[in-house]
Amino acid sequence: MSKVIFAFATPPGRSGLAVLRISGDEALTVAARIFRRGRVPLSLRADVAADAGVVADTDVATDAGAAAGTGVAADAGVAADAGVAADAGAVTPSSAHAPDSTYAPDSTYAPDSAHAPDSAYAPDSAHAPDSAYASNSAEIANLPGYRAVYGFVIHPTSGEVIDEAVLLPFRAPRSFTGENMVEISVHGGGAVRREMIGACLAAGAEPAGPGEFSRRALLNGRLDLSQVEAVLDLIDSDSQQARRVALRQLAGQLSTRVKTLRNSLIALVARAELAGEYPEYAVGEDRFEWDDAAPELRNIYEQVEKLIDSYAAGRLIREGATVCLAGVPNAGKSALLNALVGSERSIVTDIPGTTRDTIDEWMHIADLAVRLTDTAGLRSVSDNDIEILGMERTRQTMAEADIVVWLLPADRPVSASEIEPLRDRTNLQGVRVVPLISKSDLLTKPADLAVFRRRWQDLWNAEFGASGKPGEFGEPVTRAGSSAETTAAGSVDVGATIAGSVAAGTTDFAGESEILACSAKTGAGLPELREMLADLLGEMTQGGDTADLISSERHLNSLKECREVLGQLLVDGAGLPLDIITVLLNMAADALGEIIGATLSSDVLEHLFSNFCVGK
Repeated sequence: MSKVIFAFATPPGRSGLAVLRISGDEALTVAARIFRRGRVPLSLRADVAADAGVVADTDVATDAGAAAGTGVAADAGVAADAGVAADAGAVTPSSAHAPDSTYAPDSTYAPDSAHAPDSAYAPDSAHAPDSAYASNSAEIANLPGYRAVYGFVIHPTSGEVIDEAVLLPFRAPRSFTGENMVEISVHGGGAVRREMIGACLAAGAEPAGPGEFSRRALLNGRLDLSQVEAVLDLIDSDSQQARRVALRQLAGQLSTRVKTLRNSLIALVARAELAGEYPEYAVGEDRFEWDDAAPELRNIYEQVEKLIDSYAAGRLIREGATVCLAGVPNAGKSALLNALVGSERSIVTDIPGTTRDTIDEWMHIADLAVRLTDTAGLRSVSDNDIEILGMERTRQTMAEADIVVWLLPADRPVSASEIEPLRDRTNLQGVRVVPLISKSDLLTKPADLAVFRRRWQDLWNAEFGASGKPGEFGEPVTRAGSSAETTAAGSVDVGATIAGSVAAGTTDFAGESEILACSAKTGAGLPELREMLADLLGEMTQGGDTADLISSERHLNSLKECREVLGQLLVDGAGLPLDIITVLLNMAADALGEIIGATLSSDVLEHLFSNFCVGK
């Protein structure tokens, strides 16, 4: 018998509603010790006897049944505000992605109407319930699942009323944890929360540990490990794309694909073992021949490779993109950050080198969470130790960014020294560098801006374009399939992507034929800059909103391990004995099993669940 655990599923702090979760075989028994049906008695005290059927003081406040504060609808059956979590019956995943009724109760437990539950368990009126009695333990403990009950919570020892509440029971196995569960919705004040915790402890329940509800869901087969991780991703999602990706993973999209691949490998293992140990029975469909197995393995390898390739887009959607504003000192980086986020986040002065550290601000671009980072200006020589440390941090930030916007200030002459820091691009592998003319308001005449832009365009192409010919802005500096390319400047690039690259996994400069210009002071060019970033981020996450993808580094590492083993098999398999082939097939299957939790160490589980809140 599992111990009964409890925790608030809603975050701490002042709120209109707080939801307490209780889970375990005896969850309803614990709930019966602290919950009574009916209106709150004026004495604020109730009979705590185990078989109590009547409130000690039957005088009730005329409005004691008002449920507005608890978020309960008049018929006490609307689940949205009554603490019904999505994992406990509000969502029914498609059968293509999840086992039948993984989240939704069947008709045995589901109410006839989501808005009109059986009158035996709901007050006639949300504002003046007819019953002024407390149900005994047996009645609460035997409640059917998915029936909201109006009443109040008491301390099981003193009988003091803590708050009015709505109780919603879930019967095993059709609950989030797979056990009997109860969710009690109360007001979200700190005093109510503290008294509720004391009442649960007195009733015999134990505080839940981090992620303990999700752990039980995993152990009881309600969710696999990738779905458990999706719960956390859904909670942490900060964009619509991230929410949709997490929700698809929770519904079982990734699990289904991984299980299919793993089952194919396990079937090959069975055939190989049969052929090795009982060759006389390895006939027909059970026969194992390398020439027959190799195409199957190649197909699995290609699907694994496709999932691995999806990680770049999946990571951006899950974690958000990093856009780094960089350039020489006093290029206008801080002013541009302030203009883009709409607040005075960075200090702006005419003194070069004001910014000595990175400053981050989150915003949303193209339905994606974006971390915009202001950095210290880069110059060749400095005698200030603090500035040198700031420049080192800038280089590190640029290397870790997804996009670097390199500012070319209009108050300085067009010079190769302005882009000198970009010449060493060994730490910019996979980073997209976008040039941007800043302080364009200083070029008051359109003709002046056109000349300035053309000069920078020519210089940029000469330094970073493939041919260096004027007018060919953004020519690729890397080619798909090549390990290195020599730029016009003579340097060797090993993967850095200057805007305009069409290397594998990259796109050109958002379709632009010239360098953009903007003014943080007047706002000119800012809409075009946002649009360019949106297009670029959209290309980087193309297909991520609908396609199967992975967004977890843990999943990536498991898939890479599987790919490595399959690659070895495809190269050497024809000459390997059956027992070695069997071992390698098992290794590949185990690597996929780590994604869904079929094969995983307890240490990994402990680390994973340590990131969860106690209410989940």
